[in-house]
Amino acid sequence: MKAKEPEALLTRNLIAETESLLAAQERALLADHQLCASDLAILNRLEKKGPRSVNQIAPKVGLTSGSMTTAVQRLKRRHLVTTGKDPKDARKVRVEITSEGQAALKALTAERAALFTPLMASLNPRESKVLVALLKKIRKASR
Repeated sequence: MKAKEPEALLTRNLIAETESLLAAQERALLADHQLCASDLAILNRLEKKGPRSVNQIAPKVGLTSGSMTTAVQRLKRRHLVTTGKDPKDARKVRVEITSEGQAALKALTAERAALFTPLMASLNPRESKVLVALLKKIRKASR
């Protein structure tokens, strides 16, 4: 007879499976734009926080310094970001989102909303608020 899995593990597995399904759909959408999840994270960060050094962005988007440099070069080739010397420290490279990058991010955000809104619409407003509150509570407890 199979032992019953603890509730905490069942919950964790359900969260992981759901995230895996959502992430796969998002990866497909990003691939259509020749982007990856880290590209999206970088563009979002620059849009929200403004120009930043590579070293400021990398830990916030979960990349190593080397991976961040590669990602920035990829985005720069596509004219989605520009780079230059950091005015406060010429040894650092500063990254800035371009108007093309902003337009691409805006279009991608609209497509992501169109992808995920119908999925979330399966919840009523109360369920949605409860889900968000519970996920935030778990996230906070995980830190």
